[in-house]
Amino acid sequence: MENDIRPYYALMNDLKKYVDQLPKPKRQPSDKTKKQYRRDVKSMNDRELEPSSIAKTKNTYYKYRAAWIFCYKEVFYELHKEISGTQDKNQKIFLIQQLELIAERIKKYPPDPKGERFKEIKAQIESGVDVDDIEKTGWRAIKDEMDSVKSHSKKYQRLPKNWNERYFKHVSSKNSKYTKAIAFMAISGCRPAELENDVSLRLRDDGSIKLCIESIKTHDDQYGQKMREFTVKSDSIEHHYLVDLMKKNDNQVWMQIESAKKLGEQMRKYSKKVFPRLKSYISPYTYRHQFARKAKAALAEKVGVAVALGHSNDKSQRYYANASKNAGGMVVSDLEGTRDVKKISSSSEILSPELFNTFDSRGLMGM
Repeated sequence: MENDIRPYYALMNDLKKYVDQLPKPKRQPSDKTKKQYRRDVKSMNDRELEPSSIAKTKNTYYKYRAAWIFCYKEVFYELHKEISGTQDKNQKIFLIQQLELIAERIKKYPPDPKGERFKEIKAQIESGVDVDDIEKTGWRAIKDEMDSVKSHSKKYQRLPKNWNERYFKHVSSKNSKYTKAIAFMAISGCRPAELENDVSLRLRDDGSIKLCIESIKTHDDQYGQKMREFTVKSDSIEHHYLVDLMKKNDNQVWMQIESAKKLGEQMRKYSKKVFPRLKSYISPYTYRHQFARKAKAALAEKVGVAVALGHSNDKSQRYYANASKNAGGMVVSDLEGTRDVKKISSSSEILSPELFNTFDSRGLMGM
């Protein structure tokens, strides 16, 4: 049995070394600040949020980050003491596994005393790194992504009824070279940059369309779905357009665009023509939100929605338009991705209540 537990002891020691070497604050927070820290972390845990996803400004990010690190370090050291005082080896293994989860939360926010990490993240974004699933990389990336997605989401909610039919009819009447691309985004919810790679469509006997999408921005395959496939069937004007197109091309179509940026510029021009009084404009992400809304209505599980959107976790989809009773008309099936979806929103990823009850006297989860 001793041999079984040695790797866990080694893991525990490595985790403690990491936490011990973290920079110490110049002065300890006051009792009042500690209480506020614990309230903030409890609130984040209750809502399944983190400093990166809750902060709206740089200052609030650092506030929540400080609370996060303080509280989880507090729990870490208390749990380490608990492990040392436990004689039952099975209990030790369980507690060390919990200690690892605590350490993972601490590691999400490594030291950044001069804010240099923000410069790195900004450079990543400017170089085209997709930040749909980049929640671990820091406040600036999250703020940019949340501002962008929330902006698109609000615009989507303000669009007139049947906007997509009016818009697509105008685009197709102009014989735009982007007609196929816009139709594909409507039925797939793909990111515009993904159209810079070849994407394939195949018509099935029942009138549904089998899609295959390759993402070019997975940051060395650290997040997102490198490849995803699924079948979709809807009664939309874009779906009918693609079906007719495939019937003329041996039941399949390949497409690729030269530039996602040029696609967006062209869509903006069309939007001003079709909806001159609309304060916002139609963009590729307008279609991504429309697809997300329909996918959430069509699929019972968040994991399926994540694969369809090209996410590697089931939490990023919360930034997209919600499902509604009127968001039907689409069936999504046969979903396949290159990575398993991490269930961040699932209770299986959340530390057990029993663990936090152990430290209830410290106030972390007992507020």
